[in-house]
Parts: sequence; C-alpha cells; structure tokens
Amino acid sequence: AAAAVASPAFALFGKSKPRDAQPAQAEAKPPAEAAKADAASPRKSTPEQRALAERLDPLGRAAFWAREVEVDPNDAKAGINLARALRQLGRVEEAMRAADLVLVGAPNDLEAILESARAKIAGGKGFYAIEVLQRGETLAPKDWRPVSLLGVALEQSRRPEEALAAFTRALALSPENPAVLSNLGLFHAARG
Repeated sequence: AAAAVASPAFALFGKSKPRDAQPAQAEAKPPAEAAKADAASPRKSTPEQRALAERLDPLGRAAFWAREVEVDPNDAKAGINLARALRQLGRVEEAMRAADLVLVGAPNDLEAILESARAKIAGGKGFYAIEVLQRGETLAPKDWRPVSLLGVALEQSRRPEEALAAFTRALALSPENPAVLSNLGLFHAARG
C-alpha cells in the first residue's frame, strides 16, 4: 500500500520507484527505444536556428532563448539573449534574474555585464548596476558601452557630477557616437 501511494510522486519528479517496488531484474531498453529516447531529449539549436530566432518578435525570442537556457543552463549567449528579450517585453525583474544568472557562471562576460546593467536601469535600479559597470569598464577600457551605461546608472542614482564624468569619458572613447551623444543630451536636458 505504501508503494502505491508513493508511485505518483516518484513519477512526477522523475525519480525511480523505491527499491522494494522495483522488479528483481532491471529490463534493458532495446537499441531502438534508446535511440528514440535520445532523439526526444532536447538539443541545442544550430547556429542557423539561432540566427533565425533573432528575427522573431520579443515574445518569440524569449520563448526560444528560454528553451535554449533550459537545454544548457551554462550557455551564456542564450542567457544574455533571454535577458534582452525579457527586457524588451518589459519583464525587467525576470531580465535582471536571467542576466545575473549568466554572471554567476561568467562574471567577466562583457555582454552579460551590459545586459545586467540595462535590465537594472530599465527597472529603475541603476544603483545596482554601478559596480557591475565599473567592472565592465575595467575589463574593456576602450569600449564606450559600459562607460555610457555607467553614466546613465549614476544619473539614475542622483550622482550627476560622476554621471557627467562618465559621459565625457564615453564621448572621448567614441566621438560623435549617437548613443553617447543622446545620453549626454538627455543628461543636459534634464538639467535645463
């Protein structure tokens, strides 16, 4: 009676039955069944499929990249793309979690750093992006992106002098860059 009660829970969580409920001899799966089981297990997508996924709308991309993360939780590119799609859907809390999970496994991945910061800034939590972006600036001192985002995070954290300094550094790294100029213009516009 105890084994009958326990069976649904074991089936639900994919665990084997208790020892007393298992047959004396384990049955080996025929090769055809084993091949079918391998074919049914999820596999990473091909580079072509990933390229096609970039053409999908944010909801489609989120679903695609969520599946990729499920297949391989250590796939940094999939995690970053999932975070980006979630942020574009306005699901910033989930985007922050997805990007931060990538940073756990790849703390020096610049793209993960940038996406984590973008999600935090989009969620109005720029303060939490500052340290991450400073690490990004150290990792890629010639890249304007972490510096420009740092300016936005500092501005959101009400640290205008530091924000202006970051925007100035970003402009020095990438003169006439529309993104940097836009961020700097918005900074000045907010101050009249």
